[in-house]
Amino acid sequence: REVVEETGLISPFFISSHRKSRLKKAAYEGRIGSKAFMFDGDSNPIQIFNSETDQFLKVPKNQIVFVECDIDFRLPEFIALRFNLQIKHVHRGLLLGTGPLVDPGYWGKLCIPLHNLTDQDYFIPKSEGLIWIEFTKTTSPDNAGQTPLGRPPLGIESEGFFDIEKFLRKKRI
Repeated sequence: REVVEETGLISPFFISSHRKSRLKKAAYEGRIGSKAFMFDGDSNPIQIFNSETDQFLKVPKNQIVFVECDIDFRLPEFIALRFNLQIKHVHRGLLLGTGPLVDPGYWGKLCIPLHNLTDQDYFIPKSEGLIWIEFTKTTSPDNAGQTPLGRPPLGIESEGFFDIEKFLRKKRI
């Protein structure tokens, strides 16, 4: 908690003392962000969720969707993170796989690929937890005490912060 308050590591940051708090002893809860997409038959991303109008994210049966996390990250040079699906979603047939390591210095949102392995559509309320995020302290850089360095993901400095739709529409080589 202290590191988040001192560095602005995540935003928004919700804490409470009740059982449903997003802050746990070893992790923080991430939820569905403002958008989610899946690809049509021609490999074009189509938006399937908008947080301003939709109360649930529908993950169609046997499909993969790409979900934006609701948290903006601004990792300092001495914090890395990992994330994975909450176990209740895994038990119900969703797969994310092992959450990747997000390097120190990352700024932006996470794009979470979800695969519904079942033959039933799966609905997630936007107010329900989706992932657990774990933070790991690394060694301090040689420039400890100086202005922290950070970077947008994937070398998109000129484009500003991560935008899931721009990312999904980007042509892959």
